[in-house]
Amino acid sequence: MNVVFRDPYPVRSEVEALADEYGLDIVHVPDSNLPKGGDRSWTYQFSLMQSGCPARSVFETARAMYENDSLLLRTAEPWLEPAAEPQLSVATSDPYYSNQWHINNTGQCLAPSGNSGLLDADADIEEAWAYATGQNIKVAVIDKGYYESNHPDIGSQYVNGYDFIDGDSDVTVTAGPQIAHGQACAGLIAAKGNNQLGAVGVAYNAKIVPYITWFGSASLAFQQATLEAVHVINCSWGYYGNYNTAIATDIALARDLGRGGLGILTVA
Repeated sequence: MNVVFRDPYPVRSEVEALADEYGLDIVHVPDSNLPKGGDRSWTYQFSLMQSGCPARSVFETARAMYENDSLLLRTAEPWLEPAAEPQLSVATSDPYYSNQWHINNTGQCLAPSGNSGLLDADADIEEAWAYATGQNIKVAVIDKGYYESNHPDIGSQYVNGYDFIDGDSDVTVTAGPQIAHGQACAGLIAAKGNNQLGAVGVAYNAKIVPYITWFGSASLAFQQATLEAVHVINCSWGYYGNYNTAIATDIALARDLGRGGLGILTVA
């Protein structure tokens, strides 16, 4: 379960006492180097002890924690994993720049649909390139699936990734879903430009910090992204699943306290 303390500096003995009271194992304690402020802590994570009373419900335990220790805790929530992600049938298309209508819509034919784009209905990316192309910017992509470090158009843009499902820094393989959704997002953001290969990202000189996670461990990725001092966090998660106050708390803390108070922008 995810727990947020009211005190941004809960002492270790207080955390351990809470775990002992409810028969919990401490799974994650936020890094002491994370910035502190306001009236809330970064998210702590606990799990029910495997021994003891196996009939206990994580829902009942979280409710009891919040009701009995509301002076201590802002939030005590079980991890709520969504149902299986809906599988969408998406037609593939040529990945090269002339077909990237979101960057520059010339009214081009959008194969294989047979439709044409609408002239200038785009994100004005070419206009933005006149000012910057992502130099000295780090974007954390929090997603599931693997990232290919040897991918010819995005692999060289990856720095300092982490797999929160496996608990290691190897993002090329994971025990999680075997898809490359995060890599697709990374490519849209920062695929190398002017290399005569594949597509081009909207910020093609930015670096990507690739994180593998799923909802249960997403808070850990927000905390690591804050330690990494990224400028932007990208979360292309879709619209299914459940609201999670703990993750929302870490998004707000990253926004308010990240980069020495300058803030980190989260895009979802």
